[in-house]
Amino acid sequence: MMYVRIFSRVGLMLILAVAMVACTENASGPNTSEVLNSGDLALLLAVQDDVQQLDDGGIVPLDSAYGVFSIGWNQFITPDQQEETTGSHAFAVAYDELSAIGIRRKAGGVDLGDVSISYAGNSIALSEKATRMGGFIYSLFNHPRNTTAQEIEFVGGETYQMIISGSDNFTPLTVALTAPSSAISVDSPANGDTVDAAQDLVINWSGGTTDDPVLLKIVAHDRPGGPKGRHGHKPGDRPMPHEMPGAVFVTLDNNPGTYTVTAAELQDLLGDAASQHLAVHVSQVVKSTITHDGNPYIAALRTGDRAILTIQ
Repeated sequence: MMYVRIFSRVGLMLILAVAMVACTENASGPNTSEVLNSGDLALLLAVQDDVQQLDDGGIVPLDSAYGVFSIGWNQFITPDQQEETTGSHAFAVAYDELSAIGIRRKAGGVDLGDVSISYAGNSIALSEKATRMGGFIYSLFNHPRNTTAQEIEFVGGETYQMIISGSDNFTPLTVALTAPSSAISVDSPANGDTVDAAQDLVINWSGGTTDDPVLLKIVAHDRPGGPKGRHGHKPGDRPMPHEMPGAVFVTLDNNPGTYTVTAAELQDLLGDAASQHLAVHVSQVVKSTITHDGNPYIAALRTGDRAILTIQ
């Protein structure tokens, strides 16, 4: 089964806000009860985006889950990032009632107590953030300027445990997620390659598991620091979400290691845009549904990679 979505600029307003929002400093330890900031919302939106894509493809029933517990690598690299880096992220939120996760993201969830990630002899605490509506989310959100930022190392085949101490509103829980032997890696086209928009674009990748779903996002954009785009932004400016020309989102229910975007789809994607680059992002979600205190939750371990291509 394959599910494909092609978005216009307007349709990307919410989802591409994830890539456009500014990151903020993360807390230095657990349970600081800091106010939820834009960086945390970006993380929550990114988790929701991937899970929503799985829901649209009939793979994960998003609206029937009481929360999400997620660990991942690379999946939040923005299209304009220049350096080859590996970033880790973790996120936990649980709700006391069943309704669409997207509607509840700004409200936050119930108090989970202390939340930490344990793996390979390491233990990393997630920061507790309080929303202005009285709820909580827990995250590891690193900022490039934070010299004390913590990273979760990717260890192939390792079992990662998200340990939740619990509270009056949530009993203790340990969520176990096993990483694939290798993370998803885009092999070709390579980052920085030039592609012909009049030809089919064949994307090849390696890593991940064989049977779990793969998500592809192909986004047309102007690289910061480049020439003026069709909206006249100055060199170095970052286009607003509504100025983005569009995207192709693809959900594959397994991992074939290759996907072809046809020349017609590329032309549809680019439209009348003056974009000179494509951001190709491939990620995989190893997901499961767990039941706790009689309620279902989504547990997800995600790896991903991206390549920025120049359009010929």
